[in-house]
Amino acid sequence: MTATAMPGYVPYLIAATVGFSIYRRIRSHFGRQPWRPKRTMARVVLLSLFLVPLALLGALRPAEHWGIGVGALLGVGLGMLALRLIRIDTAGGQPGYTPNPWIGAALTALLVGRMAWRFASGGFTTPQSSSPLTLAIAATVLTFYVVQGVGLMQRMKRVTTPDAAVAAP
Repeated sequence: MTATAMPGYVPYLIAATVGFSIYRRIRSHFGRQPWRPKRTMARVVLLSLFLVPLALLGALRPAEHWGIGVGALLGVGLGMLALRLIRIDTAGGQPGYTPNPWIGAALTALLVGRMAWRFASGGFTTPQSSSPLTLAIAATVLTFYVVQGVGLMQRMKRVTTPDAAVAAP
């Protein structure tokens, strides 16, 4: 069996997809965001599914487990801080929230910076073992968004329940 060559447009397609997802991630950190409970639940479930193999990797590879553990703890702490700084409101009968732009932007910059570093050092073209720093950043980002999503769902549930509307003066 012979290997087929990858079409020349595939790297550009991958770069465009990654660029678009980074753009969407950055955009979601600024300004008021409409409350979309199904989207938030789907994001929490998907990111949790990515956390499971990351935790297993930490359990199976002692050299990298400290990076995953530190990253997860940092992500939980940042997620809790972000929940304290988030502003929840209702505009025109539509619930929404305004996230703190600094935490999300800093995490995005950290992730993009690490990807750029790996790309510049040939990390995506040559097989390398994952470094504890890369795994720490991945664990930080994943746990941050899971904690923030779960906390946001809990807070929004309190705001959007009919009892909350009746009890409000």
